[in-house]
Amino acid sequence: LRMALIGCGNMGGAHKRAIEQLSGWARQGGEGYEEVLDDIDAAIVAAPHHLHYPIGMALMEAGRHVLMEKWPIPKPSALIQA
Repeated sequence: LRMALIGCGNMGGAHKRAIEQLSGWARQGGEGYEEVLDDIDAAIVAAPHHLHYPIGMALMEAGRHVLMEKWPIPKPSALIQA
């Protein structure tokens, strides 16, 4: 499973440390999640809350699995359709 961790603030750092205990990282850094879409199967979204919905929807529309603690859902029907 090829994973990405999107967002590296407080929670992102906690997720990163947990993942590092399970496996190594193939790549770190970058300017945006868009640059890794073709290289991943799934992503953990640990970005600021106001970015959860647009990032999560973009990932799902690209056919990726998404793990997110808090889904702010302004349009529940869009989430179901994705």
